[in-house]
Amino acid sequence: GVGGDDRSGAERSETMEIERQFYDRRTAGEQAVQMQGYGYSEKGREDKFTEEYMGKEYLDRKGEVYAYEILSMGLEGVYYGNYDLYEKDPEYFDLILGLLAAK
Repeated sequence: GVGGDDRSGAERSETMEIERQFYDRRTAGEQAVQMQGYGYSEKGREDKFTEEYMGKEYLDRKGEVYAYEILSMGLEGVYYGNYDLYEKDPEYFDLILGLLAAK
């Protein structure tokens, strides 16, 4: 797979859709803002994420979101205990466990 990703295209799009739904629900009503300490083009929504970068959006040339940091940072939180997910954001922690269990 691309970048070492062995999931099929269908699995990637299903996971991306789950990320999008989680992100949209958690950040409903928020506007993307420039992230502190990052480049001008680095934007995300704040929500109550334990780390600002969890709210990052990756935009294509049309301004459409094509990726998030939800899964990658969530995996770091589950596997390595980073970002206090288990203690401070159990909903996010459970999302990642659910994604892992489903695959």
